[in-house]
Amino acid sequence: MREYLHHSRHFENKDRAAWLRTASIQAVLANVNRRKGSTAFTADDFNPYHEMDQKEWREAQAAKAPKKTPAFFERMGKQLKT
Repeated sequence: MREYLHHSRHFENKDRAAWLRTASIQAVLANVNRRKGSTAFTADDFNPYHEMDQKEWREAQAAKAPKKTPAFFERMGKQLKT
């Protein structure tokens, strides 16, 4: 089982790297052919993993954040009054 997980992560990393290269090429082609004055494209605009990575990052940050309980808000209110 451990060997399978290692190989699956390896293939996922290779797939992510391939998509990053492909997305970079697509961004260059789109920027060469875009109209003057329009916003430039980035590789993230064409990378399907970018949105998933952003979602995972937000979830990880939310998990690290302290839980805001009513007691937390009471302490904060007392600190702000003094």
